[in-house]
Amino acid sequence: MAIHNTPAGASETEFLAQVSKLKVNPLILGGALYNSGGAIVGSFGETPQLSLAQVEKADATFYEGTRYDVAWLADELGRDYTLILRHDTSFIRGKLLAYIGRIVGLVVIISAFVTLVTMLVIEPLVITPILQLRRDLILAGEVVSKEGEIPDFHCSSIRRRDELGEVIMAFKQMFYQVHHAIAQRKQAQKALKKLNEELEARVAERTAQLAKANAEIVALNERLKAENQYLLEIDQMKTDFLSTVSHELRTPLTSVLGFAKLIEKKLDDVIFPAVNTEDRKTRRAVEQVGGNIGIIVSEGERLTALINDVLDIAKMEAGKIEWKMEPLPIEEVIEHTIAATSALFQNKGLRLKQDLEPGLPEVIGDRNRLIQVMINLISNAVKFTPQGSVTCKLSKTEHHITISIIDT
Repeated sequence: MAIHNTPAGASETEFLAQVSKLKVNPLILGGALYNSGGAIVGSFGETPQLSLAQVEKADATFYEGTRYDVAWLADELGRDYTLILRHDTSFIRGKLLAYIGRIVGLVVIISAFVTLVTMLVIEPLVITPILQLRRDLILAGEVVSKEGEIPDFHCSSIRRRDELGEVIMAFKQMFYQVHHAIAQRKQAQKALKKLNEELEARVAERTAQLAKANAEIVALNERLKAENQYLLEIDQMKTDFLSTVSHELRTPLTSVLGFAKLIEKKLDDVIFPAVNTEDRKTRRAVEQVGGNIGIIVSEGERLTALINDVLDIAKMEAGKIEWKMEPLPIEEVIEHTIAATSALFQNKGLRLKQDLEPGLPEVIGDRNRLIQVMINLISNAVKFTPQGSVTCKLSKTEHHITISIIDT
């Protein structure tokens, strides 16, 4: 077929033009070309009655009187197209009628000239083969209509070089061609049926695998939900524990810290002034007692701050933290932080450097929380800096103010 010579990368227009050249064959009356998406690319001549839907249902031919439609699928063409051609089969009937007419005429002429004896002589030579051919024609019609196997024709043993021999030979060739086309169609139908069965088996297998995977995913989701619920319960227990412990520690600590401050005030205001500090031992005892009381007050306040931090963490985890947002100068936050952490620098012998960009605007934030964060950052920097300095840097970007704590 000429379309097999079409380049593999040819466009739809080029391929259709090549297909249209088939019309030069007088036996081809027309055709239609479909692409792989099922849309018609184009047609020429008579439009075939065989539709693409019938072809997809494994019905690759269509016969109507003197018209015979045949479809070539993409795998047969070696292209991503389906071609349906309409053939003119009227010549078959004409040839058959012509051959029969010639035979009948021959019989009439011979019967007019010969006698009964002559008829008896030529009967095995003419009449019998014609009758055999007739029976074979009827048998061939039944085979074609029922798509059966090739029968043992009566005229198969006839070997003649005259017109009758040509008729018999033409009949044999025609029948074998038709039968071969039918056999090819049946083979294609079997292959298509087998492919459909394999596809159905694959779909069933993949469906079973997908169902199994979905069941595993559902089970995994249920397990994750249970584990998440368990973790939430544990987290809530931890939060409740921290909150309870912090409150329980805070109550007695408040009393201890209050009495310690009261004792410190009484010692400073009443007792220490009344004690004779001229005696060295007495003065040393007064200083030691005052220092110890100061340590108690200082450590009590530090412990109170730690408990407050724990309570803040518990509030943050519970989503109950309260923010007091207000405009405030960021320099004030830095000054308060530096004053609160100055003792840390003195104890470790570190230097605190300030690199503050002038003219910074106010920011919106919670003053106490910002101070708490800055104290934590500077405390960590001091803690992990054995020597050198810690720099507090303030800089302005397009929409933000950046605070950087840099240690050496």
